[in-house]
Amino acid sequence: MKNLFTLAFILLLSSCGPEIGITEPNDSAYSPVLMDRAVLEASIKVGGPQALKETGKVYAFGNYLFVSELHQGIHVINNSDPANPVKEHYITIPGAVDMAVKGTKLYADNAVDLLTFDISDIANIQLVDRKRDVFPDMVPPDLINVPSVYSKENRPANTIIINWIKP
Repeated sequence: MKNLFTLAFILLLSSCGPEIGITEPNDSAYSPVLMDRAVLEASIKVGGPQALKETGKVYAFGNYLFVSELHQGIHVINNSDPANPVKEHYITIPGAVDMAVKGTKLYADNAVDLLTFDISDIANIQLVDRKRDVFPDMVPPDLINVPSVYSKENRPANTIIINWIKP
């Protein structure tokens, strides 16, 4: 009898469809920061050190630390003297949130793309590969999907979401 009740309850729940008023949220308190794909790809640069502002993940590699600057890039810090770390480089990567190191390669997201850097010579970090459209569009912090008004089909052509900000 217990199994019959459970089965009936499951059937009752499965018969409820979208007509009961359940809709996917489409309003966000955030607005997307859009960047043209050509500008996104041309913006990857290895330059001098920058101030730490809104940091995220930290990755240790030998005597170096890679510290993500959320949605902006990655700091490269010489930590051979932990009492006196020295900022050496900053890699500008719009839309960067995550990174990983394997061997002598640094992997980082560039919004929807995956970048690979050769870090075998820290003094001469080089972008060696870009895989386009590996990741889904970045979603706003208050939703689980990109609102339909900002989907690829509804935003300007060749634009990528690199961040979400409160207006």
